[in-house]
Amino acid sequence: MSGRVNDISEVNPDRRLRGKVIWFDAQKGYGFIDVTGFQIDIFVHWTVFDDMPRRRAFLKHDEDVEFHVVQSDRGWQTRELTRLKP
Repeated sequence: MSGRVNDISEVNPDRRLRGKVIWFDAQKGYGFIDVTGFQIDIFVHWTVFDDMPRRRAFLKHDEDVEFHVVQSDRGWQTRELTRLKP
């Protein structure tokens, strides 16, 4: 096996994942990210952005991001999200 993990629950919590923004609603402050190789989309909330205050919190469709993933009572969510420069 190549070391690739396809079950999000098997991801080491210290590992940073990369993904692409599927959509993000700036007014509501949340959206979802697609991570290649996983079947579920990951929830993202403006409070986890490392580089942006609330009044300017937004992500663009197809924007590349990196983050930690954690499981909450509502499902999988991002933590410590940063944008990747193109």
